[in-house]
Amino acid sequence: MERITLRANGTPSYMEQSYYDEHAVYELLARQRVRDDYFIGMRLDGVSFSSFTKDMEKPFDPKFQRAMDYVCEHLMENIPDLVAAYVQSDEISLVFRQDTAWFDRRTEKFLSVVPSMATGRLTQWSVGLKRLPYFDARMLFLPTLSDVRVMLDERQLDSAKNSVSCIMYWYLRQVEGMSGKSADTFMRNIGDKRDRELWLRDRNIDTPWDKRMGRLFTRETYEKDGFNPVTKQSVRAVRRRVRRNTELPRIAHLTDDGFMELLGMNDA
Repeated sequence: MERITLRANGTPSYMEQSYYDEHAVYELLARQRVRDDYFIGMRLDGVSFSSFTKDMEKPFDPKFQRAMDYVCEHLMENIPDLVAAYVQSDEISLVFRQDTAWFDRRTEKFLSVVPSMATGRLTQWSVGLKRLPYFDARMLFLPTLSDVRVMLDERQLDSAKNSVSCIMYWYLRQVEGMSGKSADTFMRNIGDKRDRELWLRDRNIDTPWDKRMGRLFTRETYEKDGFNPVTKQSVRAVRRRVRRNTELPRIAHLTDDGFMELLGMNDA
């Protein structure tokens, strides 16, 4: 163990500047940058949201769904280089501009600031609830736009699978009167997603499209009436706003141009 002595002014020896310079390397080890030519993707996931949503409406709580939409809108409005936010259940996937310089592309900033923003916005909505929400976060370093498409398509597939399972589980609980354990056992015996969809279809139970495909937040341009104070004339001003898309196509079926249009990148 390093021997600590007192200097003439009474402060310990470890407060020498050289000591701090040596320890600065530990912070540098955690300071990584994403390559300049890569897209940055992120996924935020609710931590223990099964407990957070325990007393909410099942299988889908419209108030919670709208709260998750508020989180996406908040991120889109406050992160200038955010291209799109895809949300399904308690999970949000984010796509940033390929040339973003936000926080100098430092991973520790993305992984701390973004989930903090999401948690703060959802906490505003959850005032009065018994539990507080938390998000964790991970980053994806995506070399091409095709990799961005794969990331979002994979989450859309997950959304379709989870929505079918959720609807079936709560039908068994609420309509058939099964216990949670019995419903789990019954569903395991049914099989995969396709078999469960057929089971629901035989009972005329539909899966709402936005629950199956998820919801996507992007930006769009629009025109509005304005006034030029210099020329004293009325003008048409071009603005950008957040757009909420609840009628998503299957992302894997889109062309490259169609995918860019979906993300609003053609006029970004």
